Amino acid sequence: MSGVKTKEGGVGGMIERRKILFLILQNLIKINSLPIHKKEQRERLITSINSKLDKLITDSTLKAHERIEALANKSNVVSAPEDPDIPGATEARKYAGVVILNNSAGIDIVGELNALSGGKVQFPSVEDLIDQRMYIRESVEKVTPFLNEALSIAGYSTS
Repeated sequence: MSGVKTKEGGVGGMIERRKILFLILQNLIKINSLPIHKKEQRERLITSINSKLDKLITDSTLKAHERIEALANKSNVVSAPEDPDIPGATEARKYAGVVILNNSAGIDIVGELNALSGGKVQFPSVEDLIDQRMYIRESVEKVTPFLNEALSIAGYSTS
């Protein structure tokens, strides 16, 4: 988003995380379908889920620190590019959507990112991005009805 080249950790980095999330979901479905008296099987599934979650958290934290270092070497403030047609602008739009989703679920992801960066980098709020770039404002306006509907389906209030 700030003109910093990053990589996903190889061709399969994102796919690998999605696969782990899928396996966690499968195990949750299995737990839900197991009778209460199958305690040993339930415990094995819970252990597997926790192990996969630990891996996701560890790998994601490491990747976040790598990206923060790359950002810090370029600038100490993350900003959206002026040109709405470059890849960084796409990332800025996605960032705005992720922040909105997290805020709607009661998670201050911008605060979490700023804390994770340890002051090396300052991540912007959606309001700052909307004020700075018209293309982000337009994207947020277009996607808001979809985000609200998705959050409603997931059981989150959007009011």
